[in-house]
Amino acid sequence: MTDSQPLVCVFFQLPPSHQLFTQIHDIPWLILLPQLDKLSTALETVLVSNPSSTAMKTLLEARKAMGRKMIPLRDMMLSGRDFSRQYFEYVDNVSETRRVSKYVKRPYDVMAQKAGNKVEKAQQALSEFRKELEGAVFRVTSLIGGDNNGASLFITESRLIVSTMITAIEECNSLLEEFGEMFRNITKQGFDPESFEHNPPSDEECRLVSEKWQMLENVQHNISLDWNRLALRIEIPHMDRPASELIPRYTQDAVAQPGIPVNPVDLEAPPNPPPPEKMKISFWKKILQRISSCFSSKLFR
Repeated sequence: MTDSQPLVCVFFQLPPSHQLFTQIHDIPWLILLPQLDKLSTALETVLVSNPSSTAMKTLLEARKAMGRKMIPLRDMMLSGRDFSRQYFEYVDNVSETRRVSKYVKRPYDVMAQKAGNKVEKAQQALSEFRKELEGAVFRVTSLIGGDNNGASLFITESRLIVSTMITAIEECNSLLEEFGEMFRNITKQGFDPESFEHNPPSDEECRLVSEKWQMLENVQHNISLDWNRLALRIEIPHMDRPASELIPRYTQDAVAQPGIPVNPVDLEAPPNPPPPEKMKISFWKKILQRISSCFSSKLFR
């Protein structure tokens, strides 16, 4: 497969880079989830010297709410995957028949509009995730109180964690906006059947566009399978740890909530897709300053 592109892509819409989708997928897995677990660990530590019967329960309830906010991102990714598959089949059909009409193109405009709506819902879910996070940390720090060193350290660390997560959420929203813009461009793209008949897309354009959409569909398939697992891991802290280590004595009452199993299932590790070719440097510099000890620097080239 060649990366060369025709001088002008007249009829079809090229997809965005597949790195856009891997970044949207990686931010929750590599930033939001580890930082939430870090917050839970910090709270467990401070509760040893600053007992609170409701602080951990407050955080757990917030995590359950935040886990549910991953579902709209899953739906958005599935919608994008379905559109990619349908679009490259559409391109192949046009290439083979050399015939098309506004009635053929219209369904793809409708599909693009629906996918764009899914993007907006995913952005809204991330905004609600952020509000839930900030509200939970405020309530937890209020419940702990105390002027000792442990409480002060937790407040400082929790602020740093929240700042890291907010930066990641803002970056993810920016990437989603770019994704949504693609669908808006498709629906705005005009089409004149008469012009198409007199100047149909070249074989090169058809081949290139079809290949790129098919490649994108393959990438989206691989990164759309683990969102339910991500949601569960956000809801339940430290699911990668042995069950015997999950519930400290002082949080047993708080953790005993409906829907949280005593012995969580052994979830496989999240997929490790190739690092993006190009990331927004300002964002990743901020992340590296905060969590460089958590991830290999090669993930943030």
